[in-house]
Amino acid sequence: MCTVSFYKNKFQTIITSNRDEHHSRAKALPPKIYKTEKYELIYCKDAQANGTWMVLRNDGAAIVLLNGAFERHQPNPPYKKSRGLVLLDIIDEENCLQKYKDYDLTTIEPFTIIIYYNHLLHECIWNGNEKFITEKSTDENYIWSSVTLYDKEFRERKNDLFQQLVQSKQELNTNDILEFHHSKQDLENGFIINRSNQLMTFSVTQIVLTETINIFKHHDILEDKPYMITANEFTEKSFL
Repeated sequence: MCTVSFYKNKFQTIITSNRDEHHSRAKALPPKIYKTEKYELIYCKDAQANGTWMVLRNDGAAIVLLNGAFERHQPNPPYKKSRGLVLLDIIDEENCLQKYKDYDLTTIEPFTIIIYYNHLLHECIWNGNEKFITEKSTDENYIWSSVTLYDKEFRERKNDLFQQLVQSKQELNTNDILEFHHSKQDLENGFIINRSNQLMTFSVTQIVLTETINIFKHHDILEDKPYMITANEFTEKSFL
């Protein structure tokens, strides 16, 4: 939930996330399909708070979470609900962007969520007092890094590296982006991090959306174990 990229080519929309956590946090459960009254969702469940940081809905909507808003904040618990549970509440409404607009976020810790719904991309930020919504062009490519872990210099460095990757080939594929997110060049402020065995990258997760099939990939870094669920395993088969 700490580095997220968005890339779209002629045939695929690719959203990829690195989850960085303190070593003491419980590992997430492997991805599976969860049914709500309205939808089927694919996500990895946070074993500690029962929420998630990245979720794919059976109609092709996808949401991913980053901790923090515009600048590093001082945590002020107790909070009434984890941000990962807020994510699940939002995606369980047909118009998840409107759900974010209507959601009472009082006493919820600051966060950023990236919503891809109905072919539209929105960056939604809650700074603890106010909501901010920015529509992003899907003709462009983006990378976000959590302000709680990375200062401006390293956020900009990641953006530069990502844009260099995008420009290096006429068209990237899913493996190109996964390889990029698995980079170990800088274990302090890079993509796969390990800060003195205290803060480390737990996993890399990727959602791939196409006109015919959607895919949820998850790589458990700590156990070096890959998972993949294709959306044709959903009961519903309507895709964006």
